[in-house]
Amino acid sequence: MRNYLAHYRFSTKLLLLIVPPLLVIVYLTMGDIMRLYAKYHKLEEMEQSIQISIQVASLVHEIQTERGMSAGYLGSNGAQFAKQLSTQRKNVDIQYDALKALMSHYNKAVCNPKIREACNKLDKIGMIRNKISTYSMSVQQELDFYTRIITLYLNDISSISKDSNDPFQMREIAAYASFLNAKERLGIIRAIGANTFAHHRFEPGMRTKLTMTVAEKKLYLSYFSTYASNKSVAIFNQTMETHSFRELSLLEEMLMESNNDAVFDINPEVWFDLITQKMDVMKNIQQSLSIQMINYINMERSQIYQNLLVTFALYILMFGGIFVIAGYISKELYVENNDQQKILSQQKKILLMHEMIDNNVITSRTDLHGVITDASEAFCQISGYSKEELIGQSHRIIRHPDMPSSLYQELWDTIQVDQTWIGEIKNRKKNGEFYWVKAVISPLFDNNGIKIGYSAIRHDITDEKLLSEEEEKLKVFSLRMTLALQAGNVGIWEWDYASNTLIWDDRMYEIYGIEPLQKSNPYTMWSNAIDHDDKPKVEENLNNAVKNNGEYCADFWITTPNGERRYIRALGKNEVNQSGVAYRMVGINMDITEQKHTEEHLNELVKRETSKRLEQEKLLIQQSKLAAMGEMISMIAHQWRQPLNAVGVLSQEIRLKYQFNALDQKELDLLSEEIQKYLEYMSKTIDDFRNFFKPSKEVKSFDVVKAINDSLSIVGKQLENHNIEIMLDAKCTDNSMDSSQAYVLTGYESEFKQVIINIINNARDAIDDHVKKAPIQHKFIHINVVRSTNEIIITVTDNGGGIPTEMLDTIFIPYISTKEEQQGTGLGLYMSKLIIERNMRGQLSARNTQLGAEFKIVLHVN
Repeated sequence: MRNYLAHYRFSTKLLLLIVPPLLVIVYLTMGDIMRLYAKYHKLEEMEQSIQISIQVASLVHEIQTERGMSAGYLGSNGAQFAKQLSTQRKNVDIQYDALKALMSHYNKAVCNPKIREACNKLDKIGMIRNKISTYSMSVQQELDFYTRIITLYLNDISSISKDSNDPFQMREIAAYASFLNAKERLGIIRAIGANTFAHHRFEPGMRTKLTMTVAEKKLYLSYFSTYASNKSVAIFNQTMETHSFRELSLLEEMLMESNNDAVFDINPEVWFDLITQKMDVMKNIQQSLSIQMINYINMERSQIYQNLLVTFALYILMFGGIFVIAGYISKELYVENNDQQKILSQQKKILLMHEMIDNNVITSRTDLHGVITDASEAFCQISGYSKEELIGQSHRIIRHPDMPSSLYQELWDTIQVDQTWIGEIKNRKKNGEFYWVKAVISPLFDNNGIKIGYSAIRHDITDEKLLSEEEEKLKVFSLRMTLALQAGNVGIWEWDYASNTLIWDDRMYEIYGIEPLQKSNPYTMWSNAIDHDDKPKVEENLNNAVKNNGEYCADFWITTPNGERRYIRALGKNEVNQSGVAYRMVGINMDITEQKHTEEHLNELVKRETSKRLEQEKLLIQQSKLAAMGEMISMIAHQWRQPLNAVGVLSQEIRLKYQFNALDQKELDLLSEEIQKYLEYMSKTIDDFRNFFKPSKEVKSFDVVKAINDSLSIVGKQLENHNIEIMLDAKCTDNSMDSSQAYVLTGYESEFKQVIINIINNARDAIDDHVKKAPIQHKFIHINVVRSTNEIIITVTDNGGGIPTEMLDTIFIPYISTKEEQQGTGLGLYMSKLIIERNMRGQLSARNTQLGAEFKIVLHVN
């Protein structure tokens, strides 16, 4: 080879050495230019597709509104939405004309066949509108027509992501499509609700469709949160949080929880307006998401355009370089014997190659301690640091916290023993962002073989890493869905109408207790397992779903081959072809036996506990009545003792005067009138007690102060016998109030009197017990009544020494008494609290004062 080149001149040899690499570089550069141009053109088409999808989304929004109004119009037989429907149809036509104009303006290649199919169907909307106006179309048919068109449009938007190779762009488009599908489900809910509220009941199949649609909406929103960027999710959450949809949520819950024969009094136009407000908010979010996608594409196009300019400039420079080299070689023809010129040419070539490497290859060099001594321009560009900032620092300046210390220890151990380390490293840019590189790090030696440092060559693999992470996330998502189905005890089935075959997954066989060797025709096994009482209802629901192209939902009992009974919830949904004809139903079965048994057990426990509580309350009330009867007999004895003595004395006086002939008619009349007065007093006492213990049958207005005075007339004699002074004060703080009505409220008067007497009797007993321990000069019970604007507050205070501190929190509990065992039942204060707080909606509390106890009753006037 050397002999072959020997006869060539030096310039020819140099030309053969330089030109081929330059031609290779030119070829590669042209390839880069063509690749960038193709990518730029692809982004142009992607932008046009997204622009069309934005207009499609606007058209879909108006079609959704027309669908909801049409459903309400049919449900109310034209009584509602008539005027709004006419205006809305014009809005749909305007958006449709705008879409057709946009499609004719752009390249036909960006118009998906699905969108053209949807437009062909929408061209027939005039005929459908006439049927709606003449009530010759059912709500189900109306919903199916509009929903098929919307589904075709949304499928076109979903397919755009398949045309992109950019992972971030694919996720944004997928998130945008999921968001539109969630909004579409909200539109279907709006239409179902408008028809249901207008018709005052669910149309056949509408309740099941509502349940499935709500579930699909939640699923698409979860897809949106999964695929969307943090910024997009933040925009969604912030926008939804700034609007209140509490009233709409209540209506949605009412609609979901109602029975099929329930009658709704909700105005469908109110429902329609509320849910339309929410859809308008979602439309604003939709527009924000579309703007983000357009901005991202424009940014990518701008970057590619800049790269094209730079590459083209490099291409021109390379050609210029070729001509320069050619000129140089021509010059070499004249000075090829000049060694200095040869050296200069070699230096220029080395400098040019070094510059190319510096600008395009991520390299760096360090000393033996790992301190950076040199860094390429490409290193500076990807890290965001300048050479001045990098030189003198260690590579810790770009170390990312996600990378373990063990990796760097392994790297350092490898290169210190003069070996090359190869691996992937995640680094951090100056602005905090990250990037991945594949690094090759080797030791550097001088001409004498002495190690003087280390060199590193890196390749940017960030895009490959991100794509790998996305694939891993999709795998994890798929695994989670599988685990969720398994954890939820869910089996999946599929029924093909054309072949009339039913296919079960393994979980379905487990739910129905079918062993692998017992597998046969799934439909026969399913039909035989259903309980006889449930079978007609289940088959009717299934046949209706197939016949009406609707959705299937049923709960039923089955019996497995080994005799075990299980409660199953079945859901199914039809899949339709392009003509709108159902060809297959896909569904699930869930074993909810444990949930069913739990509900039945809880219902039984509630019934038993309620019955037990009512019996306990009856017993307590009976015991309280018996205790009150004893108190009544004691009070009557106190009240009658003096009148009976007086009657006895008068009777004896009549007898003595009669024996001594000193009784004339006048004297007899006087003594008889005196006896009659005492007898009337005793009769009045009986009436007072009878009225007191007579239960209040109804709520009525009564004067609190008068009721307290009536109570004092019953217990006053006892207090007098015990030398206890009773004081009653009443005060009204509202000067604008009529004094005759100041203390009047509505409630149970006799029960209120019972509470007052219970508290006074407890105070009396407390004072008597306290006297046994320490003498009291002045025994008293003070009742204070204060009327404010909205309340009447009664306090009963005594000087009986108070309630033991350890019993303050338990005195209102049944059978807890502060008295000696033979003196108290522990029911008086318990019944008093029930009367005040449950029957009269007030509050009863107790506390200790310096001298005794204070009971406080708060009654609300209004």
